[in-house]
Amino acid sequence: MRNPNESEISLYPNPTSGLVYINYNSDKLITIELFDVSGRLVFDKLLNPSKKQELKIEGLKHGIYLYRLINAETILESGKLVIE
Repeated sequence: MRNPNESEISLYPNPTSGLVYINYNSDKLITIELFDVSGRLVFDKLLNPSKKQELKIEGLKHGIYLYRLINAETILESGKLVIE
């Protein structure tokens, strides 16, 4: 369930060629998860508290993926990520 009290999160560029930046303002750890169109988890990484993270997404085929940024059991942000 999305928590409206959490600060804004941005993930860019989208579409990407494999390098993604995530901006968020939190003192808590968050996890990014990427799922393919069949719902299979294909990438996940624990992100340290920071205002900006650089994330290299390597080894994934070009296509559309669903992403989810979570903190414990709370979904902070979700959407589509296109890898070119």
